[in-house]
Amino acid sequence: MYESTITVAELIRLIDEQISNNYSPAIKVSWINELEQELYSDLIEDYAAELKTVTTASTDVPIELTYLFEDIRKVEVKHGTGKYDEYSPTSLAYIPDYSFYNDDGKLNYSDPKNGDTVRIISRRLPTMKIVDDISDDFLCLPDRFIKIYKYYIFSQILQLKKEYEESSNWMNLYNSEIEDFRNWYYEHKPAYGG
Repeated sequence: MYESTITVAELIRLIDEQISNNYSPAIKVSWINELEQELYSDLIEDYAAELKTVTTASTDVPIELTYLFEDIRKVEVKHGTGKYDEYSPTSLAYIPDYSFYNDDGKLNYSDPKNGDTVRIISRRLPTMKIVDDISDDFLCLPDRFIKIYKYYIFSQILQLKKEYEESSNWMNLYNSEIEDFRNWYYEHKPAYGG
């Protein structure tokens, strides 16, 4: 995950210096969260691996998740001391061998056994920022792309002020900056094995 050297509070201060507005830091924080969640959901590939040990299948499965089931990208299961087998996503209507599925927001899989080790690869998303922590929270893009935040927030402010043409101009700049970021990202993105 990228981490800027610029805090959320610093960005808000820069925005307030550059565009006249009377909107609270809370609404600006919501726009920052909206932007980061969208970029990390749709463009930036950032994954985390988590190992879960199933001591007793009847009580440990389905597996509680600290993220959304939809963020899972890969599930591998090792029965006992065997090798990891990749499982495929499936629906609850039919559960074939070597499959995993959403069980009321938890991870369930075919044929759980005592002693299984489950490796879950999931998409990581930035932690949602809150107003109380803006002095300590850093933005989740490289510093060179700080304009993405500015242009997006400028556009949102002008939209609320009903200055639609000016808002559209800032949104065009934002889209151009996103395209620059996309090109840079695909040249520099980390490679993940497996």
